[in-house]
Parts: sequence; structure tokens; C-alpha cells
Amino acid sequence: MISSVYMRRVNVWFFVVVGLSASACAHSPGSYEPVIPLKAGTTIERYTNLHIEATNRNEVPMIQTDRERLVNNIVRQLQVTNRFKELNVANPGPNTLNAMVEVTNYDKGNAFLRFLLAGLGQMHIDGTLTLQDRDKSEVVGKYEVNKTFAWGGLYGMGTKIEEVEEGFAAAVAEILLGKGKKADEVEIAEGANTSK
Repeated sequence: MISSVYMRRVNVWFFVVVGLSASACAHSPGSYEPVIPLKAGTTIERYTNLHIEATNRNEVPMIQTDRERLVNNIVRQLQVTNRFKELNVANPGPNTLNAMVEVTNYDKGNAFLRFLLAGLGQMHIDGTLTLQDRDKSEVVGKYEVNKTFAWGGLYGMGTKIEEVEEGFAAAVAEILLGKGKKADEVEIAEGANTSK
């Protein structure tokens, strides 16, 4: 017969493991898809400098501090890679990539509903990332970026929009590090879809 002390220990460890594994969800990178794939022959790797800015549509309930926090999240995730020589300086030099994030949906959801049932009271951050060659003033690519958080229970209730912003920022950082889909990958994927 299994003792009650043993069962309590197993239950405690179970909830610790579940809690730790779930804690990555809000921070995990969001999803992204190219709207305008990178031009053929263009790679993000060729840019040595990066300037990031964030805006939002008028109907999106974001304030200046929210936009600044989002940009700072992206910058912080890129700084650890030492990928760009100049990152968000006031007057970037030549060979600069402008990254313009426009937030199209910023929904903080409802913590109480998330507590009641997973899937209710979801948090959403959606936007577009437009990449522009600063020297030529031309758009070289555009991505749709999305991050949704829908966990329930205490974890869902305790998660804030700031944590979901980190997941959104991680998706943007992946694109800016050249991990986004290239034009030829998109063409291959589209060809596979039409052949079905």
C-alpha cells in the first residue's frame, strides 16, 4: 500500500514539473508568416546596423510606454547575439535595416476567465513587421507576427501581457536574426500547396 506521505510528495513534484514546463508558454516565440517575402538576393545578414520602432493603429489600446517596452524587449533579445554593430542608435550609419513594428491587436484578455477555464480570456498581440533598407528607402520584406496566450488556472490568471510581449518580441527577433522564411522557401511551400 502506498503511504499518504509518498502520494503527497508525488503530487507536489507533479505540480512543480507541470508549473515549470508551463512557464515557458507565455515567453515562447510567437508565430510569423511572410506577407511580402524577402526580395530574391536580399538577406538580412548583409545589414550591419538595425533601427527598430513600434507604432500601433489608433483603435489599439497601447500607450507610449507599452510601445517602448516592446521595442526594448526586441533590442534586449538581439543584444545577446551581438549580431548588429549599431542597434537602435539615434543616427545609424550606412547599411542600416529599419524594422517597423505596427501592432494591430493588443488584447490583455481577462485574468479571471483564464483562471476559470483555459481558452477563455485569451491575450493576443498581433502586428506586422516591415523591413526597409534605410539607404534605398525601399521595403525589402514584410511579416505578420502573432502571439496568443490561452493557458488557464493559476498560471493563466497570474500571467501578464508583459510576459506575452516577450514571446512576440522573440518572434520579431527570430526574423531579424535571419531565421524567417526566405523567398525561395515560401515559393516551395506555395508550390506544395497548389500541387495538392
